[in-house]
Amino acid sequence: MIKTEKFEIKFQRNYSEIKNKKGTVLGHSVETVASVNLNNEDQLIGNSVCSYKDRFVKEEGRKLALTRALQLCFDKSTRKQVWEAYFDSKTVNKPRLVQHF
Repeated sequence: MIKTEKFEIKFQRNYSEIKNKKGTVLGHSVETVASVNLNNEDQLIGNSVCSYKDRFVKEEGRKLALTRALQLCFDKSTRKQVWEAYFDSKTVNKPRLVQHF
């Protein structure tokens, strides 16, 4: 979860089995859902679905779902704030490589 004074962003993943007509499991698809709550009033939802034939990449699913949620009604300055908060959350508490000489 990413939370600022103006909004809150949550991500959720849903898995589903893909079967053929005989009931044999072909693989799993993954849906990523991004919900953006603005001032605890309005909620925007965007999603992305990864085919069972593709390799799931968490970051790609999140970016696409968030893009779809934001394109619904936010103006450019608000979208920019949301993306800055999203990318800032990626750098906080991220382990860093330390080189010893």
